[in-house]
Amino acid sequence: MGFFPTSTIAGAAPLYRSPGTIPYSLKRKTLDVANIKSQIKRNKTNEKARERNKAVKSELRTHVRRTNEAVVAGDKEAALKALATATKKLDKAVSKGVIHQNQAANRKSANREVGRRSLSRRFSRPAPHCAGRAFCYAST
Repeated sequence: MGFFPTSTIAGAAPLYRSPGTIPYSLKRKTLDVANIKSQIKRNKTNEKARERNKAVKSELRTHVRRTNEAVVAGDKEAALKALATATKKLDKAVSKGVIHQNQAANRKSANREVGRRSLSRRFSRPAPHCAGRAFCYAST
């Protein structure tokens, strides 16, 4: 019998794919797979860095979302403030090495473009099919 439990009913399918394979959700929980001390330390360090990076990326998404929400609401002051904060957070993420500088530049450019298009006179009222979106490619 393998490491993982199987069904006790005769002819029933096993609980996992096969007794020898480990599901991905269980693989992620095991950090100390290596026998070498330095590699065990490296695994722990990598896991901590992954968690930190995950938090920073989540924060970036939050600030970009707040910018888009302010633009959709039509609040120019809040949108400009949120855009400045999002830009600052993107630059900080680059300095921490969480994202590449080109990715940050592309995201800042996209944010500015959304703000510029949506807060200008021409785009102050979106088309009916674009309602609720900060930017709609179908609008002209």
